[in-house]
Amino acid sequence: MIEAREVVDDFLTGDGTTMAPRPALDRLKARPDPGSWADDELVSLSEAVALFMPHGPLTAAALRTAYRRGKLAAREVCGRILTTRRHLDAMTAPRLLAPANDAGDESAPPAPTPVASAPSLELARRIAAARRRRGA
Repeated sequence: MIEAREVVDDFLTGDGTTMAPRPALDRLKARPDPGSWADDELVSLSEAVALFMPHGPLTAAALRTAYRRGKLAAREVCGRILTTRRHLDAMTAPRLLAPANDAGDESAPPAPTPVASAPSLELARRIAAARRRRGA
């Protein structure tokens, strides 16, 4: 079996120089069983994928995107994004989707009215004043 470190070490860039090796998943080699990790133990996103979803649908890049969009609870420490098994489980837990409201459904609550923010109100005032000055 080829180790991850060997693959990275052998990878060459376009100009023939070797890329800097990425850190190996040494902690996973010491404890490869997901059951040996506590639900609240911090893991990097690449460790999380390799440990909890080795053949699953998500990659470290997908988890990074979920973190940026606020869907995955995580912390950035020294430039690394760390999360826990509990947070991954919460993100991937099945949820019931709200049914689509029918136009004739009187029991459905009305849609909230959008509230304009102070900056957008100020912009609207400036646009109206400019139009008045132009005579439009």
